Amino acid sequence: MTNNLWNLGQTLCQLRWFPTPGSAAGERKARRDYEQDNRRRAAAGLPSLEEERAMAAREEAKARREREKSAASRNRKQHKTPHLAKRSIVKR
Repeated sequence: MTNNLWNLGQTLCQLRWFPTPGSAAGERKARRDYEQDNRRRAAAGLPSLEEERAMAAREEAKARREREKSAASRNRKQHKTPHLAKRSIVKR
């Protein structure tokens, strides 16, 4: 009887700590781990995972806007040069 109870306890621990990926138990464990990580971050004074993702998205959007702005500036300069070259040819 002791051995059976021991095996039952091991099985329950194994299912809780190492669930089958893609199962409902796996999703529950992922949610538990996510919440635990947010609690640890809050205790350490760090932003939550959601806040960190939002900050990263804002930084990425800012960098993308800067790249687009510089690309637009380069495009304007490139378009001016051929246009001026055509005028100089016509004046000769």
